[in-house]
Amino acid sequence: MGPGPSNLATVFTDHLDLPAPSDALDQKALPAHGGVYAFSDEGDRLIQTVSAQNLRRSAMGRLEPPNDEVRARRADLRTVARRIWWRPTYSVFEGKLAYLEIARRLNPGSYRKDLAFGPAWFATIQPGDRLPRWRVDSRAFAGGAVDVGPFERRNRCTEFVALLEDLFDLCREHHILEQAPRGEPCAYFEMGKCGAPCDGSISLGRYRGMIESSVRFATGMFDERLGELEEAMRRAAGDRAYARAARLKESVMSARNFIARCKSAVARVDDFRYLIVQRGETRSRVKAFVVDRGLLSVLPSVAIKSFSDVAFEWVDRIAARLPDDGTEPALRSERVWLVSHFLAKRDSAPGLFRRACDVTTPDNLTRAVVAALGQKKKTNSDKRSNRHHTIDPNR
Repeated sequence: MGPGPSNLATVFTDHLDLPAPSDALDQKALPAHGGVYAFSDEGDRLIQTVSAQNLRRSAMGRLEPPNDEVRARRADLRTVARRIWWRPTYSVFEGKLAYLEIARRLNPGSYRKDLAFGPAWFATIQPGDRLPRWRVDSRAFAGGAVDVGPFERRNRCTEFVALLEDLFDLCREHHILEQAPRGEPCAYFEMGKCGAPCDGSISLGRYRGMIESSVRFATGMFDERLGELEEAMRRAAGDRAYARAARLKESVMSARNFIARCKSAVARVDDFRYLIVQRGETRSRVKAFVVDRGLLSVLPSVAIKSFSDVAFEWVDRIAARLPDDGTEPALRSERVWLVSHFLAKRDSAPGLFRRACDVTTPDNLTRAVVAALGQKKKTNSDKRSNRHHTIDPNR
């Protein structure tokens, strides 16, 4: 079992005592909208945490007596659950955000495997280190680091780090570089792809300058390095060093192709700032979330028909950076993962996801919100989808 009532009361807003298994539960005591909920036992120890779009239906389904097949996989919850706790949510995004923050507090050792989304990836470096190196990591926001991303897939981030190493002749065998200046150059030096700072062929000061140039490129200043390589390519061709010219041309083409495919990810994570607008308590209301470098601000819900009254305030809120409130880097990273998960859905993502730099005027924001979330008459297929769509991160 897990956390007791003191922890449960801090993460959930409501609770309900459950009757004995032989007694009927008044279903109407549970909300029929979305929420994150948990069952606890007689000692108020955590049994299970679930996210659903219809809390009542999901919870009642789990309290149904299991058939023989299900009984082999799990116990009859009715025999151990004595209380249900919940926090209401009103959109898929809000549900996943709430589940993330609740589960990581209640199940710190295992919550990640239960999330309904995977990690995003960052190319990260500590420029102040004696021997800086680019790494691929799912965590960002470490003190002093430069983080680039998020990349949707790890292999794309790994490809980006390899591209930086190629464009700037950076060390690939860091265990040898750590022996500088008494290291032995590796095969990359023999291929002309490394200046060998490991044995002092170039100074560590010069190597750190190369690292600084790679940081500028990685954070969006592409033209400086690509221009240098194109000039070197022209010189090589003029000197009839055609093999070198071909290698340089291939490097430049690889860089431009990668940037074209992943330009949105090739930026400092400090610039990852989004306004996310979702359904509120009813279909006629909307609720906004500001995710700024993994920091979070939740704006009060508002009726769509009167949205223009708050549009000025929302534009001002997204224009100003959120103050660092001490949120740990792991949670900030995971919030970026979550937003990235929805951005990957592109046009099929529910609600409105708008970069802070694209929230320009109240009128434009109002039009975008109304277009994305304005009242629409439900079709029969919409009703069927809503009736059967339940999110369960524990599945």
